[in-house]
Amino acid sequence: MTFAAFGCIFRKTNLMNNNMNWIVFTDLDGTLLDARDYSFSEAQPGLKLLKTRKIPLIPCTSKTFAEVKEIRGNIHSDAPFIIENGSAVVFPKNYFGAAGMKLDTIQNFEAVVLGRPYAEIKNFLEEIVSRFNLKIRSFSQMDLSEIALHSGLDEEQASLAADRMFSEPFIAEEKIDNLDEIAFFARENNLRLLIGNRFYHLLGRTDKGRAVQSLLSLYKQNFGGTYKSIGLGDGPNDIELLLNVDYPVLVKRPPELSKKMPEISGMYYTKGTGPAGWSEAVRHLLK
Repeated sequence: MTFAAFGCIFRKTNLMNNNMNWIVFTDLDGTLLDARDYSFSEAQPGLKLLKTRKIPLIPCTSKTFAEVKEIRGNIHSDAPFIIENGSAVVFPKNYFGAAGMKLDTIQNFEAVVLGRPYAEIKNFLEEIVSRFNLKIRSFSQMDLSEIALHSGLDEEQASLAADRMFSEPFIAEEKIDNLDEIAFFARENNLRLLIGNRFYHLLGRTDKGRAVQSLLSLYKQNFGGTYKSIGLGDGPNDIELLLNVDYPVLVKRPPELSKKMPEISGMYYTKGTGPAGWSEAVRHLLK
């Protein structure tokens, strides 16, 4: 028996030994990671609790495969993850054994791809720019210093953010007055325009909620048992994530970054901001 196969059996046994299995889905920027400096130090109490109870922590983020792979290493996680706003569900090889569906490969990981290839996204963004006479700067037009300037990352981190597979972030150099019209045009072409914390994003017709449901199905099919899910986010980009979990959590933002959010049934609103609020909510819901 290979080590990977043994690991899959161990995970299955561990999950099925519990009457109730918890899975935690989390946004990263402004949620698990501080919005200003990307630190997760204040989230350590919650991270320690999840590790002690062997609860999978699933990043669900606009970040790229390369970015999340590095963050998983920093928080010592081997769990699956969701990248580029639900464009792909990624997990270590043999994590689910026989997944029962067509899988793609990203480096040494397996993936369920829900989005569209990067080349298609870039080509369509050029069409949008021409059709609507937009003045924008996209990631593919920026060098690393410019990405770093707009994202708050250093240039090494910016290089990971630029390594895109399924979506293209961009900034507007002039105010965009016809966002609804552009979003409708994108939907007509099986794409999606999304407004994130720092950037607009053009991606395939998918979202964080669809990716969450896809990953929950993989857990149920491969490990059986009953699951309860917690989802943590901090803004409009996380609405679909929060709508597709049992226990949604809205992590408080600093006042200058706060945005209006819709009411979601059963939502827990943190008192602390960023990773401190993240840890507060995890400990509260799992105590």
